Amino acid sequence: MTFRTEFDNRGTLRLYERFGADCVHRLRGMFAFALWDANRGELLVARDRVGKKPLFYTLENGCFYFASTLNALHDTTQHADA
Repeated sequence: MTFRTEFDNRGTLRLYERFGADCVHRLRGMFAFALWDANRGELLVARDRVGKKPLFYTLENGCFYFASTLNALHDTTQHADA
């Protein structure tokens, strides 16, 4: 299956709709994303196999934070209280 779209995230969403979490096995190249499926109550977080696209994450006080740089996660405590 080949998707040709103007935006990468449209193709990723279409793959997810069709294959669920297994869509990551069909992706090639650099990618990192988080996708919330409200119908299933599930969060899919994925990055490319080689790790070219960075994805950092942390869990603090029941909140899940993710970013493409480690500095963005430096102090998440202030946001968890908001």
